[in-house]
Amino acid sequence: MEAYIIQAGGSFMLFLFLSHHCYQRETKQGLAAEEKNVWNTFLFTGPAGVCLPPTLTTMSEWDRLQRLETLLKPCRYVTELLGGETYVSCSVVLPALRHLTRTMEVSDDDPAYVVRFKAAFKKDLSQRQDALNHGWLRVATALDPRFKDLKCLPRGERGGVWTSVEALLRKEPDRATPEPTEEPARKRSLLLETECPLQWWSTHQGAHPQLSALARKYLGSPATSVPCERLFSLSGNIVQKKRAALSSENMNRLVCLSNWLKEKKQNK
Repeated sequence: MEAYIIQAGGSFMLFLFLSHHCYQRETKQGLAAEEKNVWNTFLFTGPAGVCLPPTLTTMSEWDRLQRLETLLKPCRYVTELLGGETYVSCSVVLPALRHLTRTMEVSDDDPAYVVRFKAAFKKDLSQRQDALNHGWLRVATALDPRFKDLKCLPRGERGGVWTSVEALLRKEPDRATPEPTEEPARKRSLLLETECPLQWWSTHQGAHPQLSALARKYLGSPATSVPCERLFSLSGNIVQKKRAALSSENMNRLVCLSNWLKEKKQNK
């Protein structure tokens, strides 16, 4: 589907499992299959939360784990960022991937195993990026006021993005221009940092009605299908063998109640 730029199975857990697989391929010893979950636990809890098996208790391997923890922190941030559902995420994909690529650049201080890890990570990440809807993502990034300078793209590709935006604007129907609503100049610099991009365009639709409609179309698309997968998982927890007689209306009510309770807890 066009709305889902990245599929959940290959995105949200991509960086968690990718780190393990890259390390397993690029080291001589590797890890046993039953030990692969250690890396996911290590990523979220750090060294203190991992009960290391006997094969990973040497000081040298412990030092490697601590080094890899530092490398994996940006990966955790990106997976959580792209899987969010309460903010605009589509326009964040390219800047986030660019940040990961820079994080994995080899430095002179990197030991050999880190160099191999980074090389394998970047190679796998590059292959996965080939399947992205780059045209959609670039337009969404350009329409986000926070990333309109397109620094996440090479200089030679930035002009082509704005050419695409102009072509899309020509296809948009003419819209009545409401009264412009401009904020005081002292608030504009803070707006890009704190305001939701959709809220920004809602405020500025008086000055740019067609561009605002185009921004709502592109920025409203989620970066991944993770929010929908969460909904399916919630529905699966409600409709079980012992509750198979639930009507669709009651199931919808229960899903809505669960979502409302979740939002109430978050707002406290």
